[in-house]
Amino acid sequence: MAGVRKYRDAAAFAELIEDYFARVDEENNQNPAEACPPVIEDLWCALGITRNTWESYKSPEITEKMSEGEKIEKQSMSDAVKKAEQRFTAELVRFGLKHPNRMALVIYLTKQKHYGGYTDKQEIEHKDVKIDLTINGVKGDAFG
Repeated sequence: MAGVRKYRDAAAFAELIEDYFARVDEENNQNPAEACPPVIEDLWCALGITRNTWESYKSPEITEKMSEGEKIEKQSMSDAVKKAEQRFTAELVRFGLKHPNRMALVIYLTKQKHYGGYTDKQEIEHKDVKIDLTINGVKGDAFG
């Protein structure tokens, strides 16, 4: 049985997320030599939630028994989570562009689920190949 959600107000939840990003920006501006991108697990700690809670906010269970207001609120929470994840990805890419020597880390992180979940895709072009086969020691039409 599911417990009571820690956050139910999507606007307040989104504001807490924004406060986290502002705090990271401020810390990075105060000490540029030690600047690092925001870390999603750090946000979860700041919010006092777990990965599972974050996932439940991202993909809420919406039932027919819920009022329209509850459905809208849960969808708004989901949107706030998805926007935060997009921002984590954008911040990582921006960090990688500023610090090219850390690009391998950025590439690795953007392949993680909460930082974009990107994958490497290898495209292979298939071409028709003509093969001529000669069997030595067979006279005439060998398959005729």
